Parts: sequence; structure tokens; C-alpha cells
Amino acid sequence: MPQQRPQSDKTNRPRATKADIETVQATSKAVGRVTKKTDRRGRPKKISDDLTQKMIMLLEQSNGDVSWEQLGHSVGVDGVHLQTIRNYMIKEGYCKRIACQQKWLSKQARESRVQYALAHHKWQNEWRSMLFSDFVNFGLGTTQKAKVFNRKDERLCEDCLQSREEIDKALFHCWAMVGYDYKGPLIFLQTEDNDLSAMSQRDYISQIIQPHVQPIVTVRRMIYLDNASGGYESAATENMVHAYLDSLQLPYIQNPATSPDLNILKDIL
Repeated sequence: MPQQRPQSDKTNRPRATKADIETVQATSKAVGRVTKKTDRRGRPKKISDDLTQKMIMLLEQSNGDVSWEQLGHSVGVDGVHLQTIRNYMIKEGYCKRIACQQKWLSKQARESRVQYALAHHKWQNEWRSMLFSDFVNFGLGTTQKAKVFNRKDERLCEDCLQSREEIDKALFHCWAMVGYDYKGPLIFLQTEDNDLSAMSQRDYISQIIQPHVQPIVTVRRMIYLDNASGGYESAATENMVHAYLDSLQLPYIQNPATSPDLNILKDIL
């Protein structure tokens, strides 16, 4: 009896349905679109990398008094909106902002503030005896706010700071002292060359301590806050002001450096 031939694989293979054919066609089209999209190039940059580096070099060499328009024109960027130049500089980490009036807290300054808080966190009635003193400078005329260029990582840079007193050209230098149930008068000071930072320790004692602080010692119990960033020169080896306060048996403390927020007088003046 003759043997039957095995059926061909073609007869056993299932036929492709219409849905399978449509799926294959859709997949092929999708792959084609992805390939074309990958190969497609975007429109060229409005500002080349070379011109961007030139603008950065110009910013580094300038004093921050250059505008966006001047910045682009200086390197040959024409026909580009100022906002585009600004966006390119922000992308590189640069921005134009109002010059800092206060220093950012460095790591050392933060540690000093923590130590100060630990040393006085148990104070209660002592704060009622505290008299806060400080200097204030002001001038007449319109207020100007200088703007500077700097990077985001330059906030601790000393060169990025600008004193508001230098901008306003302060004409008047005053001193005041306040405390719990106490508010002293506003004292106008006279210094050489109209510069409060040049006030000597002797002048500070004769114009501030003796006439306005010493008389209060005999009237009430007080702790004097000698502001660490006060207006008198404190770079001398011997601090005559502290020696004079010790002679009066007047207790005093100093706030950490770059900590004006710890002096309540800053909220009053």
C-alpha cells in the first residue's frame, strides 16, 4: 500500500488575515516616520556657539554696565530680538539682576549664627534688658538700583555686592538705640570727609557712648548690643570701645557678622 506524502508546511501555515496585513502596513509607516524625523535637522541657531562665547567673555570683562543690545551689537549679533540674547545668556547661567545690598550667608557665617543661637536660646528676661543700637545712612534724591551681570554660583562673590549707600550718595549719618519699653532719639553724627566708616573708636566713645549710653547705666539695668558691623573702625588690635564698656561694668554682646536680621533696630529704621 503506497505511503501518503506528508502535507506541505504551506498548507499547514495559517493564512494572514486582513487585520494582520493592516497591522504590518501601519508598523512600516511608523518606522518610516521615525526614521525621517530622526534624520531631520532643526533650524539653525540664531546665535552661534562662537558668538555666545564672545558675549560671555565680554560680560566677564565688563563691569556689568552693558545692556543686552550693546552686548549683541559688540559681537556682531544683528537682527536678533533682545529677548533671544537674554535667553541665550540665561541658558549659560548668566542673568542681569539688581546688585546685592547684603552679603549671602557663607558656611562660616551660618555656623556662627548657630553658635550664637545656642548661647542665648535660654534667655528670657535678659532680652528685656537688651538695648539694640545701630547706624543708619540716608540721602536726598531719587533712588537708583544698579544692575549687574553674574552667574548663579557667584552669589557669595564679594565683587558682586554693591552698597546702597554708594548709590544713594548718603549725606546724613545717624545712630539710634531701642529696647523693651525704650526708644532713644535719632542722633546725627559728624565725621571727617562725611564718611561714617572713618569714625574712630575715640569719636564713637565721645559722640555715642558717653552722652547717650553711659547715662542710662545708672537708671536701668541694660545689656548693650555692640553691632559687629557698626560704623566705627574695629580693625584695630585693641578695641577701645569694649575696654570702655568694661570700665563702666556694662555688659555687652555682639551679633555674628552679616546678621542684620538679628538686630530689631533694622525693622524700625
